[in-house]
Amino acid sequence: AIADPAGFPEFMHGHPYADSAEHPERVIVYPGDIILGDRDGVVVLRPEMAARVIAEVDAHNLQARADAKANIPYFEREGSEEKLKAFKDVDWR
Repeated sequence: AIADPAGFPEFMHGHPYADSAEHPERVIVYPGDIILGDRDGVVVLRPEMAARVIAEVDAHNLQARADAKANIPYFEREGSEEKLKAFKDVDWR
């Protein structure tokens, strides 16, 4: 976090390795917005989107638990190999 002229902390998104003082990106937060944060960043969620986001997260977590029980590795669940093979510069021998 950096401090704005009034002294309040500002959190950035987008370019984690850029100099945040030179590349400020601001998010407008309205009353009632849901704010979630951890060491990787902060998310601002409009209340009218909350039910859909929660449902999608629950569905993802349910599938992830089922895959873990079935010993399906993450890279297979997500189709990582196929995605990587789609890159022209990846050499698969």
